[in-house]
Amino acid sequence: AFFITYAIDNGARAAPSMRRSIAKRLAPWECLLQAYIASLVASLCQAYWNNTINPTKVTLGAIAVPLPGYAISVGVIELAADNITGGFSHIVKGLLTLLLLVVGAALGIATGNAISEPAPLDNVPPYFLSDLWQILWLPLLCVGLAVALQNSPRDFPWSVLCQGFTY
Repeated sequence: AFFITYAIDNGARAAPSMRRSIAKRLAPWECLLQAYIASLVASLCQAYWNNTINPTKVTLGAIAVPLPGYAISVGVIELAADNITGGFSHIVKGLLTLLLLVVGAALGIATGNAISEPAPLDNVPPYFLSDLWQILWLPLLCVGLAVALQNSPRDFPWSVLCQGFTY
């Protein structure tokens, strides 16, 4: 009985370290997995729920936050400042992140289409949001995007106003 209790106690203590090692192993593939899951869910929703959903647009919306624009911009700035090593490493890291996002999205859409082909659009009536829903959800969308992009408090109202105007 002592051995079983000892093994159970050691197993309970080993679980957090095992989770940390799995997280360390999956960290480089985070962007690929995020894009894969988003595009897979979008294509499955198109196939089984509402075939007017465009999985490409849903995936682009889901992976808009981790797009590597900042890393590439910093890399170009460092290259312009004659810091070749740092600039090149930032550009390569940004392009690798972009490549992982694109490959993950393509694999997710391909997997979703392989599981089930979407139904044809012949018998589906057009579905439009009413004006009331757009009035209710547009401010929430604009504020959420401004928060996700971490706008400064000084620029926050202008960001929400410009997003609403461009919508």
